[in-house]
Amino acid sequence: MKLASLLFSTTVSAISIQPPADVRELLDERQSCAPKTHVFFHKKHKSASSTLSAIMKDWSKKNRMKMAKTPVPAFLGGYPASFNDTLVRGLPDDDGKFDVILHHLRFDEQNLQKVLYDDTVYMTSMRSPLSHFVSAFEFFYKRFANTENMENRAKGESLICWGAPYMQILNNEIGKTANDFIATVGDNYDPNMPWHFRAKNFQGYELGFDTMLESDEEIENAWELTDRRFDLIMITEYYWESLILMKDLLCMSWIDLYIDSRTVGAYEKPTFTESEVAKFKDFNRLDEFIYQKSNSTFWDRVQERPGGVTKMEADVAKLKSLYAFCNDNVKECYDIKMSKKAPRSKRATVEEVPTYDTRVELIDGIMEAMEHGYGSCDLGFYQRYKDASPGEREALANIDTL
Repeated sequence: MKLASLLFSTTVSAISIQPPADVRELLDERQSCAPKTHVFFHKKHKSASSTLSAIMKDWSKKNRMKMAKTPVPAFLGGYPASFNDTLVRGLPDDDGKFDVILHHLRFDEQNLQKVLYDDTVYMTSMRSPLSHFVSAFEFFYKRFANTENMENRAKGESLICWGAPYMQILNNEIGKTANDFIATVGDNYDPNMPWHFRAKNFQGYELGFDTMLESDEEIENAWELTDRRFDLIMITEYYWESLILMKDLLCMSWIDLYIDSRTVGAYEKPTFTESEVAKFKDFNRLDEFIYQKSNSTFWDRVQERPGGVTKMEADVAKLKSLYAFCNDNVKECYDIKMSKKAPRSKRATVEEVPTYDTRVELIDGIMEAMEHGYGSCDLGFYQRYKDASPGEREALANIDTL
């Protein structure tokens, strides 16, 4: 009897409500191909990356993959500086390489290759630049009612630097709109200001490119590099289709694509005039070009898939049915997913090798990288650490939550 059938048996602790036949078929699926277990998912801000990386995190647990860990919350490799292979939380002691990286970082191919295997599958996601801007603007700036609220949010161990660079571009005013920002940014943008890249070609910057690329040749070259580097570029606006293509690429099962619902921030979406849209697109030409090219190649890939668009539509309907059932049976579906976990023998225990002798040296390295990568901040942990005495720095560096 198949494992999934056993799980549905009334004689074991399992799903109490039988799934529809089409969903049960998905849960019973057995893949004939070998799953890919060397994976890099470039987690870019505000492009559905948290949900996708959560799916991949479960995938890494299921396959007992060695995963890189952040030495500080949220960021890896000295972000927003280019990825530094020493600024991770302990390299594996067997061969110094990770099976999987799933974190926010600024792409640096040469340094990533030092800690990833040659057969690693590279993936990322792209979002429509205007939609991406609205989400980033809301997350980092708009939701704060006043400066005090922003400063309070930055207390503790935050390295995110809330408000930047939107506050500076908007003349340090709170309560401005996305429309105000589009009207102002062209005059006030400075590529030397901290966190400037959030305001211009944010996605391109995280992909490793200069935000100030302007010529057609430079932008086309940036796209060609991106296309070469990534085996799959998912599209946020086509989330379900993206999951199906990821399933194909990594040889995942249907249940591997399920993740319980994530909190999605609700806020009023602004509207823009044709003039504002045109101005935004011109100011973010790099992101616009990479997005349009990514979208085009994405649908080429769908067309080339057996069954083309028609089969994709059918598979998306299947996946939505699976989600509908599992959203009402989260624990049971998660148990099914993890019941197929690889045996322990598939992964020998490995120890972590520190890349710095002390925690203080590691945090010093992160602070230096951030400073050189336009990540300085007058709020939060960054400023607290910079202002601290040597003794105070040691205490700060060893905070449990950092």
